[in-house]
Amino acid sequence: MHKFQCSNFKCIPRFLVCNGIDNCGDGSDENNHTLCANRPKICPNIFTDFKCANHQCITRDKICNLEDDCGDRSDERGCHPEGSCDTDVEGRRGGCQHRCNNLPSGGYLCLCDRGYTVDENNPKKCVDVNECSGFGHNCTHTCSNLNGTYSCGCQPGFELTDLFSGVCRATQVSMNGTTLFYSLQDIQTKCHVCQDPVAVMFSTGSEIRGEYLNNKTYFDVIKNEARIRSVDFDPQTMMLYWVDSQEQAIKRSFIPDTEVHPGARIGHPQTVVGPPEDAAWQRTSIAFEWVAGNVYWTETNNKGQGRVVVAKSDGRYRRALVQSNLDYPTSVVVDPELGLMFFADAGAVPKIESGLLDGSKRWPIVSDRLQRPSALAIDYQMDHTIYWADSKLNTIESMDRNGNRRHVIVQGSGRLNSPVALDVFENNLFYVNKDEGAVVQMDKFGRGVPVTVSGKLPNPGAVRVVHPLKYNKGLSNPCTERNRKNPCSHLCLLVPGDGSRCKCPDNQRFTDRERTICDARKKNI
Repeated sequence: MHKFQCSNFKCIPRFLVCNGIDNCGDGSDENNHTLCANRPKICPNIFTDFKCANHQCITRDKICNLEDDCGDRSDERGCHPEGSCDTDVEGRRGGCQHRCNNLPSGGYLCLCDRGYTVDENNPKKCVDVNECSGFGHNCTHTCSNLNGTYSCGCQPGFELTDLFSGVCRATQVSMNGTTLFYSLQDIQTKCHVCQDPVAVMFSTGSEIRGEYLNNKTYFDVIKNEARIRSVDFDPQTMMLYWVDSQEQAIKRSFIPDTEVHPGARIGHPQTVVGPPEDAAWQRTSIAFEWVAGNVYWTETNNKGQGRVVVAKSDGRYRRALVQSNLDYPTSVVVDPELGLMFFADAGAVPKIESGLLDGSKRWPIVSDRLQRPSALAIDYQMDHTIYWADSKLNTIESMDRNGNRRHVIVQGSGRLNSPVALDVFENNLFYVNKDEGAVVQMDKFGRGVPVTVSGKLPNPGAVRVVHPLKYNKGLSNPCTERNRKNPCSHLCLLVPGDGSRCKCPDNQRFTDRERTICDARKKNI
C-alpha cells in the first residue's frame, strides 16, 4: 500500500490524503494545497450523483426540478423537458455546444466544460465563467479571468508557490538585520539560517506572546499586565498598542527582537490613554492607522451607548468620531489606503458599518444574518477583503468593502468555539477560539482543516500577524507639511483620494476659515 508521510512523521495510506479529514493529526495531509489542488473533488456516487458547476454534489433526481439545489442554478440551466441527446443538431448531440446527458424521467440536459456555464438566454450554448467575480478562485492576492479558466498573481514581495493552488508566499527575509528578497526556491535551498519574519502575536490574559510559524518557537512580548483584550501595532515604528480591559487603559510598547528594536528582549508598557473619566465606559478594541499615525479605539457603557474614538499615537487630542446609533462596538479596523474604517456593533441591532476615517459618511454594510459580530480583519493584499467573526453564530465570513460577495468561510461548533479575534495574511486566517483557549490557523478560503497554533491559553483575546509586508508602508502621508498647504494644528485624519481633513479635540472648535487651527491648547508629548 502506498503511504504518505505527515509532517509529524506519522505515515498514513495515501488514499486518505486530501479527503477532508485530519488523519495525520497535524493537518499536513489536508493543508498541502499544492497537492490537494490536483485532486479534483469527486461525488460519493458517480452513478447517482450530479456534480454542480460550483463543485457541490446533489442526487440526479434533483436535476431540472425547478429548484436551485446546487446553489448556482447549474442543475436548472440547460434543461430540455422533451427530446433526447440522440437527436443530432448541426453535428452535436441534442444540439448542445459541449456535452449532453439524457435525464431518467425524459428530456435531456446540456452541460458545459469546466470554466464555462450554460447561457441563460440559450440553454444549448456555453459561455465563459468569470471565476474572479465570485468566491472560489482561491487566488491569495489577484485573479485574472481567461477564456475557460483564470490565473492567479501576487503582490510585490510575494511569489506563487505553484501553478495550481493560488497560494502566494512572502519572499522577503531578514538576515543579520538586513531586508532581502529571494525567490521561494532560493529560500528553500540557501536560506536555512534565515529567520522567517512571519510571526503571530496573541494575548493570554496578562501577557502577549509571539510564535514564529516556520520553526514553532515562542517569544515573550509583554508580561505582568492585567487583562489584555485587543492589540494592534504600528508597522513603521514596530510599536505595539493594546487595550487593558481591567485597567481600562490604552498602552503601548516596542515589539522586541525586530529590525527597529533588534536588541530588545521584552517589551516595556507605557500608558498613552488613561481610564475614562466616567467609569461606566469600557474600551473594547483598538486599531492603529500607520500612515498619519493615529490610534482608533471603541468604547461602550452600561447604558447601551458606544463610540469610536481617535487620538494621536501618543494619546493626545482625543475626539469621538462616531457616537450615535452605536450600542456595543466590539471591533474596529482601519484602511488608510482607502481612507475608510470598519466597525462592528453587537448591540440590540447587530451590524457592521463603514465610514471615512474622520467619522463621516458612515453606512451599514451588513445588517442581516448576524447576531454577535465580535471581530474584524482586512486582507489588504486581496483587494481589501473584509473578514469577520460572529461569536454567537460561530461563523467566520468574508465580503468586499461594500458588503457584497458575502461568503461563509467556516462555521459550526466543531471548528469554532466563540471566536473573538482574527487576522489574515497570505492564504492563512488566524482566529481565537475563546471557549477552548486556542489560537487556530486555517486557509482563508476554507480549504483543508484548522490547526491549533497554540492551545490551553488563559483568557485569550487578541491575535495579530507580524510581517514587513502585511501593511503597505509605502503610502504617502497627506498630513505632512509638504502635502498640505495648511497643516492641521491638532488632528489630521485621512479621507479617500489621498486626502486629509483636520479635526479638533472634543469640546474644541476651529478658529480659522480654512478649518485647520483649533482653539485647544497644544500638549507636549
